[in-house]
Amino acid sequence: MADPRERRRSAADHVRLGHEQARQITRGDANERDPAWSPDGRLIALSRTREGPIAFLWSTMRLCGLLGSARWGGSDARLLIDVNEAWGEDRAWPDVALREFPGASGMKNVGLLMLPPGGGGGPVPLLVHVYGGPHASVEFGFTYRPYWYVLVSRGWAVLSLNPVGSAGQGKEFADRLRGRWGERDLPEHLAAIEELVAEGTIDGDRVAIAGKSYGGFMAARAIGKTKRFRAAVSGAPAANLESHFGTSDTGYYVDPHDMRAEPLSGRGRPLDAVWPPGYARRMNDLFDRDSNDLFPPADRAKLEALTEDPDARVGYELTKGMLTWSDEKPRDIELSTFTKIMMLQSYRSMMYRPEEFRDSQDEFIREWFAACRATWERARASGLRWIGFAPSRTDPANLALLLELEKIEFSDM
Repeated sequence: MADPRERRRSAADHVRLGHEQARQITRGDANERDPAWSPDGRLIALSRTREGPIAFLWSTMRLCGLLGSARWGGSDARLLIDVNEAWGEDRAWPDVALREFPGASGMKNVGLLMLPPGGGGGPVPLLVHVYGGPHASVEFGFTYRPYWYVLVSRGWAVLSLNPVGSAGQGKEFADRLRGRWGERDLPEHLAAIEELVAEGTIDGDRVAIAGKSYGGFMAARAIGKTKRFRAAVSGAPAANLESHFGTSDTGYYVDPHDMRAEPLSGRGRPLDAVWPPGYARRMNDLFDRDSNDLFPPADRAKLEALTEDPDARVGYELTKGMLTWSDEKPRDIELSTFTKIMMLQSYRSMMYRPEEFRDSQDEFIREWFAACRATWERARASGLRWIGFAPSRTDPANLALLLELEKIEFSDM
């Protein structure tokens, strides 16, 4: 934006194609920017600024959106409205601190730590937030992550760390993550968690991780690498980098740079190196009990207490290719139990056409198929009585329903 003291001005002109003469269509002492035509071409809209009051919206870690006005020199400042006044009433506002944690790179990593007022009265659950990028940094201010404040109001802590690869500490620091997504930064997230657990601030048995884009990638990768997290939310993740490179709006330039690779030439590190096919093998960590103890006793009892609901909703989960019934999962079960039920549902859908998954060119899919099949066989061998095994749900006739639901899911894509 031009400094108004320098008296710079811009205006909108209309030029008819094929003619040299331009006609100014705006008047007055102002700046006109960002013209946009209406669909029928009859009208044009612009943003216009003049000397005089300007309106602006601002927030802090404790103010959740204020609309004010002032003159360019800062005089005549006024609060017009507290946009989220009702939302903020009676809400517990966090104790906020910038913490330094030792990084594997030798540099200190700065993290934004939000705690319930007074620290919450003892070890509290923690959400680790990983932002997108990865070459970005923690965003300050209420408007970026309103759900942080909801969690703090319910006794949670929130940590958002600037680990190796983040912006703001120089190019060399950012470049250390190139070709090493999740390999160099995940240990730094874990080190910060361990420090908070050791000092008694955080309950180590109640730690979750969440993020979007690169943060979604990290959340999904983290639960395949460590048992530290009891829950994960993976939003819009770059889960398959080959697909990300070929189909996303940024992958064609982000991935070659960040992976130090040239995907179409075969030179450089393979894109799947940061999401290794061996990931599926780590699902075996779920099966560290004998087959009769595939589920914790309390969860097994809940599974076997389920009864078929004639009004159960039938659905299809596009991302996992699963045909599901709404009455097949009990509530209040451990994460490992939920994961195994998902694997049972996955195999039940895959066994209608096993060759598509068993013989896939994607090693991850082949290994996921094998892991789900092993889960199915161990659950059946253990004598588990689960309504998902009912003949009505394992009959090959369900393949037609699965394919029909797939067709519906893909109809708008």
